[in-house]
Amino acid sequence: MNIQIKLYSLAISLLSFDGFSSESIHTNFSLSSGLEYDSQLSVIELDQLTEQSDTAVKFKGKANLNWQASPSVQVKAGYAYSTKQYQKYDEFDLTINQISADVSKNLSHFKLGTQYFLADADLADKSFLKLQQASLYGSKLINNRYFFRLATHFKHKSFALVSQRDANAIGASADGFIFFNQAKSFVSLSLSTDSQSANDKTFDYDEFRLQNQYSHQYQVWGLTQKIQLALSYLERDYQHVTPSIAQKRFDIRQSAHLLWQLNLNSIFSLHTKLEYADYQSNIASADYTEQLASVSLRQAFKY
Repeated sequence: MNIQIKLYSLAISLLSFDGFSSESIHTNFSLSSGLEYDSQLSVIELDQLTEQSDTAVKFKGKANLNWQASPSVQVKAGYAYSTKQYQKYDEFDLTINQISADVSKNLSHFKLGTQYFLADADLADKSFLKLQQASLYGSKLINNRYFFRLATHFKHKSFALVSQRDANAIGASADGFIFFNQAKSFVSLSLSTDSQSANDKTFDYDEFRLQNQYSHQYQVWGLTQKIQLALSYLERDYQHVTPSIAQKRFDIRQSAHLLWQLNLNSIFSLHTKLEYADYQSNIASADYTEQLASVSLRQAFKY
């Protein structure tokens, strides 16, 4: 089942609805750099855990394009590059390249869209993981205050050195937002499910995720600021016995993060973030707590 063929067929169906004209194209770019402290270095995708902490230098660059191809059709594309370089333990250095594409059409009562996402990750300067996801979604904005989105998605994960973890997954998600403060602030609730089938049946699982988020923008001393709080709960139920523990694996992951953003001017902003994660599992290498703290300076440009 080729995930890209699914995407292309969905996109063609959307784009065939009407003709196009280059009405407007907008682009934006951003660069950010900073430091991140991690109390518990790990590679969560491989269940690798160390008792060591370290501080990493982080850099991220993003470029996005938004094209209003016709009065009812919108096209978006994006590229992001991020790297994290640790001071002591360079075996955890991580570099990720991401590309995304989104095509949507406003119908009479809702928006229909299709989306593609590709992430290519290197670990310690070696090829590590490729993730592809294709989605079909429908969304609705009511009174410029309430926003709802339903989606189904197809995923494919490919590991460079551990092909037994290569997997396909199918899932669904539901998101709801309530906007206030002239749409500069919101509260949201997201639910999602995934069912994964891997090359090695040991890694087959069903997953449920719940996330709640609060974001508020305000001004102090003439400077725009934003505070954001997010809570996340994930439950992963493995479908087959894991030989090392002679039973089915079961994971619960809970996390909370608090972000504060200070806009220094129209281009520069300062970002700080605190995060706490509690990972519970009957696999010892996936059972731990983690604290992260980061600070970064961001530059943003619009054209």
